[in-house]
Amino acid sequence: MNMSDVQLPMKLIGIQIFHGWKWKMKISNKDWPFKKGKEVTLYWMQSPKMEGESKQWVITAIFKQDAEPIPVKLPWGLLPYLRIGRVYVDGVRGQAASNLLQRDIKFQQTVRPINKRAGDVIPRTSYPLNVSSNLAQMCVYIKNGSETLIIPCIEIIRAYLCPNKTMCNAVLDPIGLQQIASVRALSNQKMELQFTNSTPVNLLKSSEFINKIAHILTDGNLKNTWNSVWNSLNHPHKEVIDCITPDLLNAQWTVLGLYTGSGFLVTEILKIEQKTTFPFQMIDVLHPKLVNQDVGGSQHGGRIINRNFPLNVEASLTQKSPKNFRNPRMIVDQIVIFQTGNNIKINRIFSDLNNSSNTLKKKVTRRVRMDDRATEEISFYDVAGTGNVQAAEFNNLNGEIDGKLSPCFHEFARAIQYMGQSRGYQVDYVEESIPYFLEENRDYLLVRIKARYRCVWILEMDQLQSNSTLIFIAKNDEKTTGEAMAKHLIEKFLSPRGWDKEGIQKIIGMRVRWAKHTTSFMISWGERLGNKVNDLDIVRI
Repeated sequence: MNMSDVQLPMKLIGIQIFHGWKWKMKISNKDWPFKKGKEVTLYWMQSPKMEGESKQWVITAIFKQDAEPIPVKLPWGLLPYLRIGRVYVDGVRGQAASNLLQRDIKFQQTVRPINKRAGDVIPRTSYPLNVSSNLAQMCVYIKNGSETLIIPCIEIIRAYLCPNKTMCNAVLDPIGLQQIASVRALSNQKMELQFTNSTPVNLLKSSEFINKIAHILTDGNLKNTWNSVWNSLNHPHKEVIDCITPDLLNAQWTVLGLYTGSGFLVTEILKIEQKTTFPFQMIDVLHPKLVNQDVGGSQHGGRIINRNFPLNVEASLTQKSPKNFRNPRMIVDQIVIFQTGNNIKINRIFSDLNNSSNTLKKKVTRRVRMDDRATEEISFYDVAGTGNVQAAEFNNLNGEIDGKLSPCFHEFARAIQYMGQSRGYQVDYVEESIPYFLEENRDYLLVRIKARYRCVWILEMDQLQSNSTLIFIAKNDEKTTGEAMAKHLIEKFLSPRGWDKEGIQKIIGMRVRWAKHTTSFMISWGERLGNKVNDLDIVRI
C-alpha cells in the first residue's frame, strides 16, 4: 500500500524528520552551581556515598573558582566524565589546566604500590587539600625506579574500570559484573561472552568495551582490582573508596600531573598501554537484543541492532573545548590498550528472530482495525512482519526507514509512521543518516508535525539512558525555532539523570508533554504519541 492510497480523513498534516545533531555530554544545569561562562577547574574528588531517599551513589567533586574550593555533589555515574585538573565551563569539560604537564611513564620493572592517605603523601604547600574530607581520600604511592608517583585511587578506578556509566554503576554493586556479562570457554582458543539484557546493546559497537569486559572476567589480577572497589566501601570501619592497583609490569601510561615536594602527582591517566596475556584468540559476543532483521527489514520491539550495524566504532579520542576557553591544548581522552601479541577476533553473534521462540514470546495485546479489513488479533511481531498476519501496513516504508535512520530509531520511526497513516499524516523522511557516537555523545531525532492549528515537535533521544520522548510546541511555529529549541532543551535540560522536567516547564513560550517508553508495541506507541500531539494542538501558549 502506497501513501497515495491512504484516504485522508482530515486536513493534510505534514511530518518531517530533521537533522540529528552530535551532542556532547555535560553536567546538567540542575547540578551546576556556577555562573554561565565561568571557568572552573576540577581540583579533587571525594569517595562516593549513598544519599537521598532513593539511596543513590553520589560523588563530591571539588571545583576551584578563582582559587576558592566549591564542593559539588554529582551522580556517581558521571565519574567517566570527571577529570581532576580539567577546566569546565557551563558543565562542559574542556582542556587541562595550564599548570599541568603531560608525560609518559614506563613501568619496566616490578613495583609495589602502597595505598596511603592523601594527607600523608601530598604536601599541603604544593597541592593544598585543606579539609579533612579531602585529606582522608586514598592515593596509590609508587616508587618507580628513581621517581615517586602519587595517584588518587579514584583515578585508578576511573581509568582501568569505568569507561562508561554502565561499568561505573556496576563497580559499586557486589554482583555488578555478573549483571553485565558472563563468560565461558568454548575451546582452547575461543570464549563466549554473554551480555545480559540490562547491558545497553549499543555498547557492543565498541571493541574496546568488549575487550575490557573480557579482560576483567578472565584476568585474575584485574578482577581483584574490580572486587576491591566494592570491598573497600563495604568495610565497616572505612568510609573512603580504595582499590588494589593492577599489575603494572610492562605498562606505559600517558598522564597529566604536576611535581610536588614528595613526587609526581598524577591527576589524570590519559592512556594505558600494556603487554598482557589473553588465553583466547576469538570472542563470540551474544546479547538478547542482538537480533538479525527479517527479510522485510522489520525488527523486534526492543533496542535491537541489525546485522549491518557499524562494527568497531570507538569513542572519539579528541574533544573540542568551548570557544571561550583560554590556552587550548589538544589532549586525547583516556583509552586502554592491552597488547596480547595476537589479534583477538570479535564475532558478534546475531540470533534469528523467527528462530528465537524460547526467548521472544508472542504477546497478543488487543484488537485493532486495519484499513477496511476485518478486525484481527495481532501481536507486535505480526505488525513487524514476522507473524502470520501480512504486515503490508509497514512494509512499504521499511526500506526507507532502515536505509536512512540509525537502527536505534527504527522502532520510533515505525510508531510515527503508524500514527501518520492512522490519523492522516503525511510522513516525509528527509534525514540521510544519523552518526552514532559512544557514551559521551548522543543521537537524537526531531520530528515536525504540522497539525490542524500549529506545528508540534517530537524529540526522541537514543535510548542509552531510557529518556522519555519529549513533545513540545513553541509560540513561534517557524522550522528554525523548533530546531533551535530542540538544541536548547538537550544542551540545558538533559543530563545522565534524565530530563529536568521542572526546568523545562518554566520556559516561557512553549508547552510540553512527555511519553514514557513502555513494552507496548508500535501501534500503541503511535496512538499515545498521536494523543499527545492532539492535546498540544489545542493548548494555548
